Amino acid sequence: MLRLKVMFGGKLRRRKFDSQPVELFTQCAMVNGMIQSCQPESDKVLFSFIPLQG
Repeated sequence: MLRLKVMFGGKLRRRKFDSQPVELFTQCAMVNGMIQSCQPESDKVLFSFIPLQG
């Protein structure tokens, strides 16, 4: 919630009550998109034990 308030200000810009949930939904979607685009892609690594010969 803090990230949303800092990025978009603490106030809603829509006056009509019916438009406010749409505004919040789009703001949340934008923040989630920014978070997802910055996360590294990871792959599962399989571990197999290979004995050393020596």
